[in-house]
Amino acid sequence: MPEFKTQIESIRKDAVDLIDLHIKQVKFDLIERIAEERAKFIFASMATFAFFLVAFLGSIFFALIANEYTNSNYLGYGIIAAIWTILFIFGILFKSQIKSALFNRFINKNIPSS
Repeated sequence: MPEFKTQIESIRKDAVDLIDLHIKQVKFDLIERIAEERAKFIFASMATFAFFLVAFLGSIFFALIANEYTNSNYLGYGIIAAIWTILFIFGILFKSQIKSALFNRFINKNIPSS
């Protein structure tokens, strides 16, 4: 009978150890997923910042070139402002299509279709 108790105790101890290992594995997987999502977010943020910085500096550069070609101090900036305004208007007009395209891409990448 005492050996039966020791077997039950060893089985119980093994079960507790197994549950602890599963908890540690779940914690590790969660930390890994959070780190992966954080890395994706940081990369996307930096890429977006770099894109807007290049777009801003490129706009100034092309405005200066347009000023030189038109022999005007302001016409180049007006041309670049008109281009940005047209892009902004197209963005507003096609807002729903842009959102649906972005969400569909996100859904296709991150949500399994079963």
